[in-house]
Amino acid sequence: RGHYQMLAVNLNWVQCPQDAGAAMSMLSAGLIDLAVMFTEDAVAFAAEGNPLRLCGTFVETPRAYGVYTGGGSGVRCGADLRRGAIGMPGEKGASLLISVLGEQPGWSSAMYCPR
Repeated sequence: RGHYQMLAVNLNWVQCPQDAGAAMSMLSAGLIDLAVMFTEDAVAFAAEGNPLRLCGTFVETPRAYGVYTGGGSGVRCGADLRRGAIGMPGEKGASLLISVLGEQPGWSSAMYCPR
């Protein structure tokens, strides 16, 4: 509060839970006026029919996702994972990654293990 007075702007920062879904729910309910979230989360919410408008961006590089395995695992490439279970965090961006993998030949989005 008060940091933007010379611009005639009064901001109240609200700490939302780490889940982008909570921020989206608060935005939809009118509890907050703006939400800062990853673009892939916003795209997923918009695809679910939630009305969103992009007001601006502050990072121009996309967030990169990787597919990782334990250091002692015998998995060396994506083909080795086709029979394995895939874990993912509960965020929307990770769900989009699983959807993209599921569209690849030989992959199935049913192979992941939500937390």
